[in-house]
Amino acid sequence: EAIEISDETLTISDSSGFIHGVWGHGYTDPNSSGVNGYVWFLSDNYLMKSHGKRITRITRDYIFPTLDEKYLCYGNAMLSRNSVHKNWLKGAGFIERTHFIQRDRKLTLMLRGGEKCATHSQ
Repeated sequence: EAIEISDETLTISDSSGFIHGVWGHGYTDPNSSGVNGYVWFLSDNYLMKSHGKRITRITRDYIFPTLDEKYLCYGNAMLSRNSVHKNWLKGAGFIERTHFIQRDRKLTLMLRGGEKCATHSQ
């Protein structure tokens, strides 16, 4: 029901050019929540099984600290049952903040931003 246009979208491919993952980030209207950005990541099973720990380490140590300077508080609303995605976000420093139902699906909101996200309802 919504289309977001990311500020930046990147692909993760192998040496043959086969795309195994796509991720991006962008601004969102902070209204009263204080959340002003989002990240997203789609990948095939091969990528996370073979390189999941490395991807988590790189995003935690290099990519997300750069995004911390761009967004006060940013997050990802994800299917609650997606343990691979949840583990990636937790490993990269996101905090599980709240659960909600949307279109008959249970979603989890994961946020990053430390104290800047503290006022977001749980």
